[in-house]
Amino acid sequence: MTDLSSLLFPALGAADEAAAAIPASRLVPAALLGIAVIVVLITKFKIHPFLGLTLGSLTVGAVAGVQMADVVDSFTKGFGSTAAGVGTLIALGAMFGKLLADSGAPTRSSTPSSDAPPRGRCRGRWPASARSSACRCSSRSASSS
Repeated sequence: MTDLSSLLFPALGAADEAAAAIPASRLVPAALLGIAVIVVLITKFKIHPFLGLTLGSLTVGAVAGVQMADVVDSFTKGFGSTAAGVGTLIALGAMFGKLLADSGAPTRSSTPSSDAPPRGRCRGRWPASARSSACRCSSRSASSS
């Protein structure tokens, strides 16, 4: 008689057999340490969640006593053959985009560099024609001159 999970997820059959060989006294601490690694990497060290999850899964495999080649092979199969190439590219692109956005480069490159004073900081150094209407000092400098 076949199990429903073996019909729905045939790839998990080999993983269940390999996991059955590892005692629970090793798997539970491995899972707890893997979760702790993920949380610390993401919250304290501000590592991208994709990398944190990847390193956490490698930690679980290492602590459980599985060969690293088998851990990487299992990760690649679990991630999917299509998603392995496309998903990694999307994740790396998202990390690069986040770094770019945090640096402020898109904002600086999209604003024109003119002689107009920055908002709220003109302090009367520019002529009245260059001051924006939002400049708080335009009324003070006009009344003081």
